[in-house]
Amino acid sequence: MPILIKTKGIVLSSKILPSDDVIYTILTEENGKIRVYGKGVKKTSSKRRPHLQTGNLISVILRRSHETYYLQETTLVSAFSQIKQSSSKLSWLYALLFMIDRLAPEMEQDLKIYNALQKFMINVSKEDNGLEQFTKSANQVLNALGYTSEELPLSDLKEMFTELTNQKLPLGAI
Repeated sequence: MPILIKTKGIVLSSKILPSDDVIYTILTEENGKIRVYGKGVKKTSSKRRPHLQTGNLISVILRRSHETYYLQETTLVSAFSQIKQSSSKLSWLYALLFMIDRLAPEMEQDLKIYNALQKFMINVSKEDNGLEQFTKSANQVLNALGYTSEELPLSDLKEMFTELTNQKLPLGAI
């Protein structure tokens, strides 16, 4: 039986499928990190497509059917255009989105992670202190997930992330 869910979320990533469909990973307030199937989103006539850019804060209506979420409607809350106009700010944003996408478990609500990401995006869009904000927010995420209880410098954060995921944080351009 389909269930409609209305929530806010931040688009973490997207995976383009061979058809006109896309699978989005969205960090939501109520449901944590979820994967959402966007049917027909790649079509040029899709009204949802501009809202679903990585790093956008959106209001979304989802249909849940058999443990799968399908995108119904989207409304753009904020595109954080101040971040997207600066390549260094954008690099810090993508690094934090990448970290959360790889480490946060699916379908587990964690307001600490959601709030840390939202606060990071607001602060970075207002000021030019990406390194400081990233380090603070990454520590909050790792703390919320139970990986550390102390404040780590960037070099230790990168090392811990690599140990946990066998992947490197995408910070090469910074």
